[in-house]
Amino acid sequence: MKKAIIRTSNLCKSFSNGNQKLEVIKKINLDIYEGDFTIIMGSSGAGKSTLLYSLSTMDKYSDGNVEFFGRDITSFNEKQIASLRKNEMAFIFQGINLLPEMNLFENVAYNGYSKLKPKKSVNDKTLMLLEKLGLAKDKYKYPSEVSGGQKQRTAIARALINDPKIIFADEPTGALNSSMGTVVLDLLTQLNNEGQSIVMVTHDIKAATRGNRILYLKDGRIDGELYLEKFNQSNSKQREEIVYKFLSDKNW
Repeated sequence: MKKAIIRTSNLCKSFSNGNQKLEVIKKINLDIYEGDFTIIMGSSGAGKSTLLYSLSTMDKYSDGNVEFFGRDITSFNEKQIASLRKNEMAFIFQGINLLPEMNLFENVAYNGYSKLKPKKSVNDKTLMLLEKLGLAKDKYKYPSEVSGGQKQRTAIARALINDPKIIFADEPTGALNSSMGTVVLDLLTQLNNEGQSIVMVTHDIKAATRGNRILYLKDGRIDGELYLEKFNQSNSKQREEIVYKFLSDKNW
């Protein structure tokens, strides 16, 4: 039986616009399971990124509860939330946000240093991750000197440096061309096959096929779920057809 690492109860998120209140997330009850590659999809304005940010503590939700590994984090203070983000979560976004004054090695290692690990162990792991992601020869280059795909792979290395229990990704291939997007998706798929839990928002069907669970949001609520086997390149076309039918049935 799969272990729920995140559990929400009546999760709500609303925004105030003058005298009006806009409900974006509406009483969502959801379990995110360890080892899953969970995909969040939906039409524009459905609440995909808002849900991701609420699950990942990047944004405060308005009502309801969120448990992370059995701990109710609803009442966590800012210090506790910051510790949770640093030690147990990682984030990969479409806007890559590497520090321009640091080279690729430093961008990755800096995150590890912040956890107060021995410097040598951080440096060794940084080199290992950069090698794994095909960036070893570029480690002393600066973000302005490399491609978008190389930047995003660096961002993935940075996300992995502290051994997160879960990775949150918001449109991580949205700013990349097709070939570079495939490289990043291959890396995320490999990580998931190695046991890494991932939750990813995407609007792209090919990206969605990498997941084993797809959640479809409509008007701030979960309107359907699709379960798949773990991704295998040999059946990618068939998976794409299954996902496309699922989305078509939802009038996506």
